[in-house]
Amino acid sequence: MGPQADAYNAGLVSDVDPRQLQRRHARDVLEGRVTVDRRWQEECCGYNLLAIPSVRTREELGEIQHAILEISPGLLECPVATLHISVLPLLAVRCEYAADKEAIWRRRGADWVTTVRQIVGSSVVSGLRYRAVVATNSALIALAEPSGLLQDLRKHLQDTLRLPPGGPAMPGLVHTTIFRYSGQVRSPRMLLELLGHLAMDIDIEIDHYVVSHEQTYPHLRAETVASIEPHRSPS
Repeated sequence: MGPQADAYNAGLVSDVDPRQLQRRHARDVLEGRVTVDRRWQEECCGYNLLAIPSVRTREELGEIQHAILEISPGLLECPVATLHISVLPLLAVRCEYAADKEAIWRRRGADWVTTVRQIVGSSVVSGLRYRAVVATNSALIALAEPSGLLQDLRKHLQDTLRLPPGGPAMPGLVHTTIFRYSGQVRSPRMLLELLGHLAMDIDIEIDHYVVSHEQTYPHLRAETVASIEPHRSPS
């Protein structure tokens, strides 16, 4: 288990201050030290549990994307229809395992889906809001808070599923990736100024969860293996 997950288990992970996160990455963005996403539109293989926001929520993120592209064209825009919150990678695209991913899925996938249905279907994740967009050195992300309920769900799933060695640490942020980089950022100072003054408060209504078989990166082509309705508290 990686350092992010260790920090979570020690009770050290809480909502991230977007201003601090942006300060940590600002110099890299300003000086062009960003990670160009060379896998964009490549065929891939991954199995992921995703939370899918409502159409309204995704459309509001799309409006933010439009404003950002006016300042900094050339970013790789994640299509609105594909926007999601990653809950937990089951077999991560970027990781290699001791056996072929498809072979692992054939052997264990059905049991994982059954367990995911049971846990997700009985877990309440509510009150999430997008509060800020941060330009990191690898992507532009919309940060969501409060993160506690979704982090609890991640921890429960990871402890129960017994995923194979070789996978990533449990995600340390609750976020949606809205852009990746095709090269150096155009007008990086203006971009950071825009993000710093962005008045963002978007209610995140989770429409459903999916176990997704990712086939073209990043989620440009994917098969829904299972769709799961969220647990909804009585009105």
